[in-house]
Amino acid sequence: MGFHMLTRMTVLGSALVFLVGPVAALPGPGLNGTTTELIPVVGRLFPEPLMTNDYIGYFEAVPSLEKLARDFPDRVELFKVGKSLGWENRITGQRDRHDVLAFEITNEKSPVPFGEKIHLVFSCSIHGNEKGGREGCMRVAEDFAKGIGLAAEKPDLVKLLDYMVLAFYIPNTDGWTHDEPQYYRGPSGPGTSLYTRGNSNGTDLNRQWPTIGYVEGTRNHKTMAEPEIAALAPFVKDRYTNVWYAIDIHGMLNPSGAQTTSPVSPACAQSPANCANAVSAWAAHPGKGHFLLGLLSSAQLTQDEFVRQTRMAELVRERTKDCPGTLGPTWCRAPSTGGWGGTFSFWGTSWETIGYTSSGSTSNFMMSPTGLDAPAASYEMAYNHQVCDGVYTGCGQYMNEFHVNIVRKMVESLMEAARTDFRVSLETKGVRTAYLFNPRVVSTAAGNGDPRPSGGWSDENVLDDRWDILHNVYAASPMEYLRDLARYVRDGDKPGVFVELPAAQLTDARLAQTDQLVVAGSAAKVLDAKHTELIAKWVEAGGTLVLTDESMQLLEAIGAAKPGSVQVVAQYVGRTEVTDYSHALAKGLLGYSRQTYDPVAIGIQQNQAPVWFVDGGEVTGKGAVVGIVPPASATPRANLGEVAFGAGAIRFFGALLPDPSLEQYTPYGVADYGVTYAGNQFFVNMLGFEQVYQAPPRVLEDAGSLRKPNETRGAEAQEGSGKGIRVDDESTPAVGALGLVVAAAAAVAGFHLRGRRER
Repeated sequence: MGFHMLTRMTVLGSALVFLVGPVAALPGPGLNGTTTELIPVVGRLFPEPLMTNDYIGYFEAVPSLEKLARDFPDRVELFKVGKSLGWENRITGQRDRHDVLAFEITNEKSPVPFGEKIHLVFSCSIHGNEKGGREGCMRVAEDFAKGIGLAAEKPDLVKLLDYMVLAFYIPNTDGWTHDEPQYYRGPSGPGTSLYTRGNSNGTDLNRQWPTIGYVEGTRNHKTMAEPEIAALAPFVKDRYTNVWYAIDIHGMLNPSGAQTTSPVSPACAQSPANCANAVSAWAAHPGKGHFLLGLLSSAQLTQDEFVRQTRMAELVRERTKDCPGTLGPTWCRAPSTGGWGGTFSFWGTSWETIGYTSSGSTSNFMMSPTGLDAPAASYEMAYNHQVCDGVYTGCGQYMNEFHVNIVRKMVESLMEAARTDFRVSLETKGVRTAYLFNPRVVSTAAGNGDPRPSGGWSDENVLDDRWDILHNVYAASPMEYLRDLARYVRDGDKPGVFVELPAAQLTDARLAQTDQLVVAGSAAKVLDAKHTELIAKWVEAGGTLVLTDESMQLLEAIGAAKPGSVQVVAQYVGRTEVTDYSHALAKGLLGYSRQTYDPVAIGIQQNQAPVWFVDGGEVTGKGAVVGIVPPASATPRANLGEVAFGAGAIRFFGALLPDPSLEQYTPYGVADYGVTYAGNQFFVNMLGFEQVYQAPPRVLEDAGSLRKPNETRGAEAQEGSGKGIRVDDESTPAVGALGLVVAAAAAVAGFHLRGRRER
């Protein structure tokens, strides 16, 4: 028995009344410090959560993953990407640094080259105390290696490994190993949080990635300052070049949106029995909350990527709408079944779901054009943040089963989403649209007149040189959103009309050939009084004018709103609150649909996002208010709506395409736009376009080409070379006699850490 197991004992949490047999019969996870698998009864290196006596420890995971890679070289590949910062060993006095792990599941015998396969990427527990991600990811790897678990339940998924790569990485080794006796620095007791959110330096590794947009100046935002992300960022960037979907798996303390604070966490800090009783008592509470939240990232997406992102979120929601575990209907079902909680799973942006956004996060990097450039989301699982750290049997078992099965559902959902190929089009129905050219471009090029931050951490750090503005020139223009959209328009079986119109070509004759004109962002600044007069006459004659952001000031200039009625207010993010979901401008909304653009991606600090609106009482023509900027009032601050003007109409949207900014410290440039899934849907509705899909979709059935029809992403990928275990640094030392001595000393000098799960 290895030192990780010396103090592990278990006690049954009786109040949950889910008996799994005699406690002594439950095996520990992993190889238990030996060279052979000692758990033939359950047949798993990583037993199902109800069939083991503890969470998977780092020193159990490494040899187990190595064994999977050795035994199944055509299915599993293990990478030791770099070393963690490490903890000081309180027995030896030395700093122990451990491998940062990544592992892949695919069919190495497939004729499809690695670079042409669809890559699905999962970040597993970047916060060490949110343990469900790594617990689930390792079990999924064993499922597909051995044809058990998810692979046995869904055999069709195994066939998809001919065309897909499931890529998992566990970033936070320090947060994971902190519960080992020789590293633990906290107080004792069954309710203690034994894992840590950050690494041993206290740094949140989820603020360490080189991403476009605003980067805060605190220690946590000294990008790639910590060795874990310094190693992982180039690894995932270089290896995964055809990423279709990516998920960053997290955990939250209580179900999000609960009306009051759940008493479950403090009760679980006392004992298994108290934990179980608290779960049962809280089950009947009327507070509503979501047990699984999808946090969609925002960056620069094309039309098919917007669809893929929401498709991913909807599929995960559908697959997890019921509690995926034996905790059952007593406490994690919707109110209609008599249990506690709202809709089990829901999604939106980070701000829509948890109330804030950030920069430098994993999902930012997954989404960033300079990162994985993929539709991405973070997922927050309830009761997966400190809860049951110190009490596994009873409390931990059932919560862990809950989380592991959710991870399986995520993997299943992404594989199902990626198995169909489709082409998104925007049907114009014959409407001819022109959009006014906006010459505004911000650039990090020297001498262009825009602020170019220097002297910050990025200048000192050589590890981020492939991304930073000292070694790359970044330029951004909100016009790129309209240009990207133009690639998708069609009129039946012909190309649609969606063209760029410079102000110099804005004439009566040109407008006569146009059904609707888009003036977006700050584009109205290029118009003079003559242009404004032309546009006003054209709208009065029956044209449709579409205005966004500060170009809403044209409402005043052409007489559709009274002077001074169009204003701007700073908000945390670009947003609108829909007041009329039956209106055509609100058609097809999914998720929360409140945030319309992300300021971080375009270099604008949170709480400084410009949102334009018109005083609803000052609009001169008859119209409709569809969205407002809170607070609500008798004369609403309308930022989404339309107004009649003569025989024509004006549609306006005050939060979509503000100019990118370099005024903040943005060492990795800024995006052209940060439009969210909701912002894009609102704008497509304003244009009167309809999203359509090529039918029937192409289903992966043979080893044909997998290139996406709409785009090419990134450079040609390198083909996978070699099989089994790949080590980019020295191997983790084996657990042998010295390990046993260290463990024994730790047990005497301190307390029984593994015994914490018994009390």
